[in-house]
Order: sequence, then C-alpha cells, then structure tokens
Amino acid sequence: MYGKIMVGIDGSEACSPVMDEAIRLAAAERAELHIVHVIGLPFLLVTVRFYDPVTLIAALRAKGAGLLEQARHHASTASVRCTTELVETDPLTETIAARLQQCADARDAALMVIGARGDRAFDAPLQGSIATRLCRLAMRPVLLVAVAASRSGTLIRGLGRRALCAVLACLCGLAWAAGGYAQSAEAHVAIFVYHRFSDTADDTMTVRMTTFETQLRFLNEHDYHIVPLRDVVNWMRDPHAALPSKPVVITVDDGHRSVFEKLLPVVLRERFPVTLFVYPSAISNASYALTWDQLRTLKQTGLFDIQSHTYWHPNFKVERRRRTPADFRQFVRTQLDSSRRRIESETGAHVDMLAWPYGIYDDELIALAADEGYVAGFTLDARKADRHAPLLELPRFLMVDAYGPSALARLLGESPARPTPTAGNAR
Repeated sequence: MYGKIMVGIDGSEACSPVMDEAIRLAAAERAELHIVHVIGLPFLLVTVRFYDPVTLIAALRAKGAGLLEQARHHASTASVRCTTELVETDPLTETIAARLQQCADARDAALMVIGARGDRAFDAPLQGSIATRLCRLAMRPVLLVAVAASRSGTLIRGLGRRALCAVLACLCGLAWAAGGYAQSAEAHVAIFVYHRFSDTADDTMTVRMTTFETQLRFLNEHDYHIVPLRDVVNWMRDPHAALPSKPVVITVDDGHRSVFEKLLPVVLRERFPVTLFVYPSAISNASYALTWDQLRTLKQTGLFDIQSHTYWHPNFKVERRRRTPADFRQFVRTQLDSSRRRIESETGAHVDMLAWPYGIYDDELIALAADEGYVAGFTLDARKADRHAPLLELPRFLMVDAYGPSALARLLGESPARPTPTAGNAR
C-alpha cells in the first residue's frame, strides 16, 4: 500500500522548494501527494497593511493557483499522483488542522513535520490550532506529512540532513513514542548575554573580568566552541548548515564602554567572535556608552558584529499602555527602522538581528520586527536554543558575576570537575 503525503502551505516565497521536496519524497516513496494551499483572511489583514483586501485576495488566489499548477506539472514530470486544493478559510489554519485530524484518526498513519526555511514566513502567527502552533514553532513554511506507518521509517532514513522532524504527540494527541519512533539528537546552542565588564562587581549587571576569564577557561576545558551568532542563525535557516560540537555564543547588550576598555583586549588575545546589540541614541552621547569611532574599530577587528537593540531601548509594555494601537505600531516601527539605519550608516554593518529591550516581546512585536526586515530576535528566556526555536524569539542566558564554574556547569548541564584534556578548545 502506498503512503499518502499531505502538504499545507501558506503561499510565501519559500513554498516552492517545500513543494518540490514533497514531490521528491513522494516519488521516492511512490506515495500519493495532496497539497492544500490556504489563504487565511485574518492573517492577511494583520500582516499586510494599507492594501485593498479585495485586490490583495484576488492576487493571492492567482498566485496560489499558479503555485498549485506548478506543483501539478512537477509532480506529473516525476510520475507522482498529485491532487491540489486552494482554500480560503477563517481562521488561517482551520483547513490544515482538519486534515491533520483526519490523518491522526487513521491508525496506519504517522505524522511528522518537514520544513524548508523561508525568510519571512508566518510573520504574525495566530493562536489556537495545531498547524498554527507548528508554524509559530518553526517560523517558516511548514510541510505537514502523513505516511503509512509501515513506510515512515524508510522515508525518515531517506531524508538525511535535509529534513527537520518533530514529534507531534503533544500537539495532536498521537502516541508517537508508543509506536516506537524516536527523534534524532540535535545540537543545542547556549547563547550568553553580558552587559558590562569591570575589575569590580559594581552592580548586578556587571561581570568582573576575573569571572569572565574563569568562564572562558571552563568553556575551553569542557570543549565548547564559541561561534558567531550569525552562524547559529544561518544554521537555523539552512538545513544544510552545520555547527561544531557544543556551540556557545557570546553577545553583549547596550553598548557600554567597558566593551572597548575591558572586553576587547581579551577578545583580541583569545580570538573569539562577539555580537553587540546597541541602541544608537546612547552611542557617542551617554557617558557610559561606546562612541561610533570605537564601534567602527571593534568592527574592523573582524571579531565583532554590531546589531540592533532598538533606537533608545524603550519598555514596550509601558509604551503600549500610553499609546493608541496605531501610534504604538508606528512607534515600534520607528524604533526598529531608525536603529538599523543609523548603525548601518555609521559602521557599515548589515543589521537584521534584534535584541528585545528588557526581553519583552509578543506576537505583535514579532510581526512588526519581521515586517521591518529583521530575521532573528533575542530574548532573556534562560534556556538553550535548538534548530526548531522561533527565529524572532531566540533564548539567551543572562550572565552575571555569580556564574562561577559550579553555577556555569549547572547552567550548561556539565560537571564542574575538570575533565580529562582532549583535542579542541573554546575558540
């Protein structure tokens, strides 16, 4: 009995490679293919501003029909039996969720998720349904697949590194583990965020240089590799990308002058990458902050990347309370756009990553950031990031002076004892 593959798409730019991948899988498995293209009206009205809805929906119908015709043609060329469906639904994922439930009801079906990352897919994911939660988890077009259980092992083995598989038991009530399926282990990345460096513990956000050096030694002794934040984002967006074992990232928020005075000499000595998130209103203005000349010098080392922390580090919760909804959205856009433009003009950096001020973010802020061209956002949620983490709400560990070897070991899940030396280090 042939398997059956169902694909749910939203019509974003990255959907074509998703459909092509599905056709290749269907051909390899001799499976039937069904593609559901969903036009979600509330989603469109949230994410596309100032467009005439009638004209927009007509254009999306035409685009959807074109994508499905392209899929049918490619499937025919590959000798794959393919049916398609163009649906307008409220809410966005109602139809896909219903199809998923049909798959879940079939005893011979196993569900998995195979994703192809897109740049700007599902900017403002809605809440409530299975498919919506998957889209929010992945922040990319999502390929929802159901195949006969007897054939799923073959399909999984055939995917290799191109696929991202996720257990759906918690989302749609399937007993995946009971069926004997397991998910391959994936890398997890610890992203550290520092603020200030000093020889003394001046306040709760300051890390003494002796503490920082101890942390570096711990990472070195436990074979961690400090990698550029950009590499982690690329790894999350590109299924072909790879990271070294035990990756960690060092970021520094706010643009304090101690980055130049204290951190820079250590970075030059140890040669590890750092990402700075700065807010331009303070640069060359506040006495505690870096200058633009210093930022340019940091960038010229090739070890510092400079990204956005908004324009003047507002508290978005406070600003939302004191503004009308339209004014708040415009305020956020101005904060994001002005910061990016100023940093790029002063330093020549390409700015498309954002650290959320005070770690505050929500679906509306995420949608606005995506619409302004940001591809990754970073929070203060204290956990490691994996490949399925939503790109605009990536977690970071807030680093304080209390993180000596024992505390850092607990944070990373390591033994604080010095391990037997091995090849490799934390560079």
